[in-house]
Amino acid sequence: MSVLTVGFFAGYAHFKQLYSADIFGFVCGQLALAFGITVGSSYVVENSRRQKYILELALKEAQARADGLLRNVFPETIADRFLAEGDDVQIVQRFDRVAVLFADIVGFTALSAKESPEAIVALLDALFSRFDALVTVHGVEKIKTIGDAYMAVAGAPTVVEDPERRLVALALDMRDAVKRYTAMTGMPIEVRIGVHTGPVVAGVIGRRRFVYDLWGDTVNIAARLETAGAPGRVHVSADVAERLREGFQFEPRGRVALKGRGTLESFFVFGAEEQKPAEPKAG
Repeated sequence: MSVLTVGFFAGYAHFKQLYSADIFGFVCGQLALAFGITVGSSYVVENSRRQKYILELALKEAQARADGLLRNVFPETIADRFLAEGDDVQIVQRFDRVAVLFADIVGFTALSAKESPEAIVALLDALFSRFDALVTVHGVEKIKTIGDAYMAVAGAPTVVEDPERRLVALALDMRDAVKRYTAMTGMPIEVRIGVHTGPVVAGVIGRRRFVYDLWGDTVNIAARLETAGAPGRVHVSADVAERLREGFQFEPRGRVALKGRGTLESFFVFGAEEQKPAEPKAG
């Protein structure tokens, strides 16, 4: 038995002899109560600290998820402004030179009539996921999808020196991605793409489910070029062709009629090493 233990019992016996049983019991009870309060208080304090830490951790995780969602919805520079200035900030910008791309899935309407909704959603998800990956590769911005249409831009909200080159390279890769998907799945689809460049106004509109979007003639002409294009081709304006002297081939189309815009000189564009399709024979 240790010296400490012997001392404890000796002191206990001595204290018991000095005082009556009632006083002795009272004192022991008070000591036990004090000990219990001390232990209980320590537990409460420690538990409070633990709960505070867990709450702070949960708040940080929730904030990180919210920030990540914001960066998925908006271009990074726009998300940064919202995070820094709050969601009441008004975002409107004018850009002098932005390349705008519209892509549309040819054959989608006919396919939708005979395929299940689940198959159509799976098709769009597969194609647009490929397009999203290519957008990242080429350093441009996806703006939105509308049904089977896909819109991307270069030069907004981040200004770049070569928006036309980036976007036309993206367009050719998107076309090739659809070809590979068709070969793999047997789905009878192609993509039709239009690209134009010029000034735009860009900003965030709305307060519920708000979006970053672009407006102006440049956007309208790019959309019309897509509509007036051809399946499996990238259709660009003369303004785009003039800025791409090297690295691409061009097939003149002359002046094409664009709905609501009159006529406009345009070209089909191909990669530098690409074999252009043969011209159809007359008669």
